[in-house]
Amino acid sequence: PRPTRVFHVGTEPVPVLVSSSPAVVTRPPDWPAHVRLTGYWFLDEGSGWTASADLEAFLAGGDKPYGVGFGSLPIMDDAPSADLVFSAIRKVGRRALVIRGSCGHVPEDLGGLGDNIHVIDGAPYDALLPRLHGLMFHGGAGTTADCLRAGSPSLAAPLGYDNRYWANRLRALKLGPAALPRKRWTVDRLARSIDDMVSNPVYAENARRIAEVIAGEDGLAVALDAVRSHVGAPGLAQARTAG
Repeated sequence: PRPTRVFHVGTEPVPVLVSSSPAVVTRPPDWPAHVRLTGYWFLDEGSGWTASADLEAFLAGGDKPYGVGFGSLPIMDDAPSADLVFSAIRKVGRRALVIRGSCGHVPEDLGGLGDNIHVIDGAPYDALLPRLHGLMFHGGAGTTADCLRAGSPSLAAPLGYDNRYWANRLRALKLGPAALPRKRWTVDRLARSIDDMVSNPVYAENARRIAEVIAGEDGLAVALDAVRSHVGAPGLAQARTAG
């Protein structure tokens, strides 16, 4: 059969730039040469960010907390789901930071959690994650990248889209427990998985190592060079020299 021409204009290949680290995504053998794994393109959104006084006091007030946050996805948008999460946090007994995002439901009664929990609407992950001891999240590509960069163990609760793929990669790299989709949530399962994420030294060490690899990559420079090469412009290194 004729090979499928994916990302071609006529007979000419169009460069495809995949913003992920080769240390995270194993390049499939059937990818053509014009598909490039560049490394991540980080925005550094936390540059210049300062935690609020309440958040700073919580972060500095004891052992490193772990985080729970699902961004804009409606995983914790209903009271039953939120109650499961907060009950699991109570059962684990460790310090926890809940990042509510745009959808998170917070129970009116947080009794029994005391100073062990703090709830915020949001914060730039590149600034926040280095101060946490792991993150339970939805398994999205961007937050996965932030966790990898920060050397943070992870627990994915995939909802859909690409979440399952990234959850599987995190597990394959031994960066956290097996994925725990919403339909499998119970208080005991959540508590066991969260405690495993935080206490398992294998996850912490593997996360530290992969963060070192990612720190040595410059995905944006690789991507720019690929674009410049395609349009016939000098590479980034050459442009800097000429400038």
